[in-house]
Amino acid sequence: MIFQRFCRRLGLRLAIRLPGDFRAYKCAWRFGDAATDPGKTKKCFPSCKILHLSTIHYIEGGTTRRGLGGLSQQQQYVIPALSQERKERFMKIITLGRNLVIGAAILLLMAAFIASAQEVFEPSDDAMVSRGDPNANYGTGTDMVIRNRYGHPSHPDRWECYLFIRFDLSSIPLGSPIESARLHLYLYRRWDSDPTGRNLNIYAVKKDWDENTITFANQPVCPADSSGYARVPPNNTWMAWDVTEEVQAFVNQTLPNYGWKIMDNTRWGDFDIPMMYFYSKEFGSAIPYLEIEIGTANQAPTAVIDHINPNPASQNDMVSFGGYGTDADGFIVAYRWSSSLDGRLSSQPSFSTHSLSLGTHTIYFMVQDNNGTWSEEVAQILEIEATSAVPGRNGAQSLPSEHALYQNYPNPFNAVTEISYDIPHAENVSLRVLNVLGQEVAVLVNESQPAGVYRIRLDATGLPSGIYFCQLTTGSYSDCRKMVLLK
Repeated sequence: MIFQRFCRRLGLRLAIRLPGDFRAYKCAWRFGDAATDPGKTKKCFPSCKILHLSTIHYIEGGTTRRGLGGLSQQQQYVIPALSQERKERFMKIITLGRNLVIGAAILLLMAAFIASAQEVFEPSDDAMVSRGDPNANYGTGTDMVIRNRYGHPSHPDRWECYLFIRFDLSSIPLGSPIESARLHLYLYRRWDSDPTGRNLNIYAVKKDWDENTITFANQPVCPADSSGYARVPPNNTWMAWDVTEEVQAFVNQTLPNYGWKIMDNTRWGDFDIPMMYFYSKEFGSAIPYLEIEIGTANQAPTAVIDHINPNPASQNDMVSFGGYGTDADGFIVAYRWSSSLDGRLSSQPSFSTHSLSLGTHTIYFMVQDNNGTWSEEVAQILEIEATSAVPGRNGAQSLPSEHALYQNYPNPFNAVTEISYDIPHAENVSLRVLNVLGQEVAVLVNESQPAGVYRIRLDATGLPSGIYFCQLTTGSYSDCRKMVLLK
């Protein structure tokens, strides 16, 4: 009924929005008597004809004409007198609206189905153990018993029985999101006292075991606290334990998959301790199973470097960067640019800078999607060359008129800093780093250089903290600057 009602309302709205003189009329609902007394409706709407939507009949002066299909036997549109062409157009709009709603419902159902997949697993191992016979192995039995340890104080402490169960989940891809996981066992018999309402606790096993060798004496250890429980129902039927958290840990490989132990650890303290019998996988029917709903894993986005211009570039040139990302199951929310020489550059998809260090840069670019997943880094080489006044060179600057050695930046620095200097004409250039004893610890430049403005990167990763001096020497000039390295 809700769906039909929605279709009718949708059809009415679409009809009102038809072009032309139809906009000038008002559509109205008429109930009950209009279907049986067209004349009464005529009195209210003398210029209108009745479109009966139960089977889409057109009632015109007592003559009934069948239309294209119906929506309700009790409701009808009262519409202005229209040509046959407009009547058909009106009915097509109603049909289109109904089909659109049906299509949207189908798409929603498909999306829900695609978003998660349900898988059912049978046990790879299941067995019970008994305190009454601590060295017995019950791995091939067709049933498994759970019984509380604590009976009447006058009886020896030997009643305890519980079960171990494990499933092979190796077919689930690593890291898959687990929407839900429920472990099911069929309770087919109860003996002695009625166990209805008792809690059967479940524990994630911490060590490996095998159904063919496990006994009460050699059973694997479990944590002291249970991860959940299921309450015994009043009738023999399926019982279920929520194990979503453990299954997610198994799939993420943050917890080894050794399965679970299930037991009744609530003190009974009297005669006739309740016993609960469950079918094992050896029984052949109504066997235990693990039902898992697996969500769709988020797909990592893809980063693309669109441009880095100019490349190569001269020192102090304005370099433009641009990139974008694509994501098959979401959208991009963050960007990250970085350089192998200068570190983090920008968090914008595009930007420009003229303060890049001299040398060969590896430029890295990444994007992040709306689920918080970063793409793999994409990289491109960028060359930043020393500025020189070669005619016709893009970004060329005027030749410096005199020598200059500038203070390094930053200063003090941690590991990396830049040293700038000017050379007014071609000559041999030496740029060295000295410690406070005047000992040479690094040679940055030792070659003939043309006139120009230079920026040199000093990586002092291998040097201890302290005071150093940068010394520039040419054939006709010498100067030095004090630098402080703090780590």
